[in-house]
Amino acid sequence: MGTQGDAQGKWSAFELKVFGVDVSVQGSFFLVAVLPIAIGRTVGGCVQWVALAFLSVLAHELGHALLARRFGATPKITLALLGGNTRADTAAWTRAQEFAFVLAGPLASVAIGILGLAAHYVVPADRSEFTHTIINDAMFMGFGGGLINLIPILPQDGAQRARA
Repeated sequence: MGTQGDAQGKWSAFELKVFGVDVSVQGSFFLVAVLPIAIGRTVGGCVQWVALAFLSVLAHELGHALLARRFGATPKITLALLGGNTRADTAAWTRAQEFAFVLAGPLASVAIGILGLAAHYVVPADRSEFTHTIINDAMFMGFGGGLINLIPILPQDGAQRARA
């Protein structure tokens, strides 16, 4: 979640519906590919990183969006350079609903980290390098993304939580 304006459809690389929620993916989102290049990953490793980042950020934003829909709103998600943004009309919500909406994204991220941690212990130790990297990246993106989003600075969820 963030404070961006309504960029849905503007500058979109593509649009889709996920669980009935409109999602707009801006081309700038894929600039996240530079991160793994900076740490020396192969082209395949970069594709893997971008795919996992896409799924991780989408899951985070769906955490917000699905709860917003449960509260009667029509959410819209935009994925862009610095992550994602879920917009919903929250004017009629109680403070408790706003608080839950803000925390739903980081909780979805932490759930991804927990899945990665579980896979770390369940998948055999002699797993392939590819599998090892996906598991580690899932833990990093899940736990890291969840915790970073709780920092009380805009546009992070933590700042939104402080305002809720």
